[in-house]
Amino acid sequence: MATKMKKISISQMDKVMKNLSNTEAAFEWNGITVVVKTLLSFQEMMEFAGRVKANCFVEGEYLPEVRDFAIRDCIVDMYSNIRLPDNIEHKYEILYRTDICQEIVKYINPEQYEQLLVAIDDKVTAASESNTEELRLRIEEIAHELDNMVTEAGALFDGIDKSDIETIFEAVKSSGRIDEEKIARAYMDAANERRETESVNQGEPVVKD
Repeated sequence: MATKMKKISISQMDKVMKNLSNTEAAFEWNGITVVVKTLLSFQEMMEFAGRVKANCFVEGEYLPEVRDFAIRDCIVDMYSNIRLPDNIEHKYEILYRTDICQEIVKYINPEQYEQLLVAIDDKVTAASESNTEELRLRIEEIAHELDNMVTEAGALFDGIDKSDIETIFEAVKSSGRIDEEKIARAYMDAANERRETESVNQGEPVVKD
């Protein structure tokens, strides 16, 4: 019979965690002290990846040029004590005209950072594929609707002969635009005229609508 493995308690693990290096680091940069959180919490890590993914899409369209900017934004905002402006152009200048982002990355947990980049790529790929599938389904839906319209149109024009169609087109031509009421009136007149002709030919009395 196998011997049951003795588990290490949570309190023992907490003692180990306390002896590990601090979760914060600090460095001087252009006359200011920058404090860096070396490791994001699980919830913060998910927020980081989610924010980058969300910023990469505008109305369902993937904008690859935004990816690097969004990552830098989250690095500075979530890993450091630096406050970034809300204005996009102002923020862009800070992130790309200085080396602050690169300096912060030197102090953050490399394994977490690497996994974040992988997670972002996976999320972007999944979102892109989802958008493509939604578009495909919408196209199929539109095609189905068009098929139904064609079928209904075919049923609508059952029994209409060439002379009726010519009358309808004359109504459109004379008005210079598609006037539903005028088209309907033209068709009814043509149908009544045809019915009267058929009744006369059959020797039946003509009944006016």
